[in-house]
Parts: sequence; structure tokens; C-alpha cells
Amino acid sequence: MAASGSLGADVGCGNGKYMGVNPRLFLLGSDRSWGLLDITNRRGFEAMQADTLALGYRPNCFDFALSIAVIHHLSTSERRCAAVREMVRILRPGGQLLVFVWALEQKGKRRFDQTQQDFMVPWVIPVNSVHNTLTASTAGETSNAQDAAEDSTAPVTSSTNQVFHR
Repeated sequence: MAASGSLGADVGCGNGKYMGVNPRLFLLGSDRSWGLLDITNRRGFEAMQADTLALGYRPNCFDFALSIAVIHHLSTSERRCAAVREMVRILRPGGQLLVFVWALEQKGKRRFDQTQQDFMVPWVIPVNSVHNTLTASTAGETSNAQDAAEDSTAPVTSSTNQVFHR
């Protein structure tokens, strides 16, 4: 648990959902989305536009960092590792890092191979899965699935590469 007055970085803060959870901590947020940053700032939190791979903070300045539901959006294991290294870079010696990504146990549309410890989650919907959605959907849902099919590109190949070793 971080001490009162600790400085933290919320990497991929989105709308600032976690930034006001503990008022005893000072949290700086960063995200790529100007729209989400606008919401965060209107909520009264400090946040700036930054890429997860180049945060723009000096090294060794944060007591802790957190990144919730961000890393799995990066397209390769190399980019995911680089993001973790970038977050470690901004931590002071002894600082703590909390990273959450999608879990195998998460309920939803995606199905994961339960025999694999690590899985590269594709971040583009495969066209054939959209086709299956079209076939099974009702008339009201069809236009959304068709829009997704028109906007999608070839899926990223899944892999079972280890993302980060400590």
C-alpha cells in the first residue's frame, strides 16, 4: 500500500475512473485519447496526452504506477514488453507497478485456449467471426456487424509468447 502523499502514474487512465479512489495519493494520468482526457480533466484530475511507449516523464520519479486494461491493446509482445519497461523506467528504486490485462476467466465474447498460460489477444476482429455474427444476429444487430466487417482488416496472428519475465 502506498504511503499518504505518494506520487503515482495512471498509464492509460482513460476517463480517470481510478484516479480519485484514494484522495491521500497524488495521481498523474496519461492516455492517448483526447476525448477521454477531456473527461478526466473535467472531473478535476491531472492528465496529459502520452503514448504508453513514451510517457514523457523523467526517470525514477514515481512511487508507483498502474496500468489497467491497457497493455493488451498493444499489437505485439515486443510492444507490450516495451510498455512495461517504460513504466518501470519512471518508477523510483523500490517503486511498485500494478498491471492488469484481460484474464482467461473473463466472461464475454472472446474465448481463450485454457491450456495456454500466455496468449496474444488479437486486437482486430477476424472477418470470419463477424460473418458468424451476421449469420446469427437479428435484423437490428446486422448493421453494426456489417460496419465492423467493412472496417476490419486481417486479424493479428495469435501467439503464445511470454509477455514479461521478472
